[in-house]
Amino acid sequence: MTRKLTAITGGNKGIGRAIALRFAQAAFDIAFCGRDEATLAQTQAELEKQGVNVASVRTDLATHGGAQTFINAVR
Repeated sequence: MTRKLTAITGGNKGIGRAIALRFAQAAFDIAFCGRDEATLAQTQAELEKQGVNVASVRTDLATHGGAQTFINAVR
């Protein structure tokens, strides 16, 4: 069976977090990023409880290399 993966920016809180939770409910594996390490860890634990694979990446997309850091991690 092929696994489904979604990449979500800002997935550790707010609308991004809600989107990540919905995708997890639909059995998607999740890659998401955010700036706050504690919030990333909390959201990752919540997503993993739904039985999906999760990768969280601490990065700031407002920086020059932030987006590239996330893209490399998702790959």
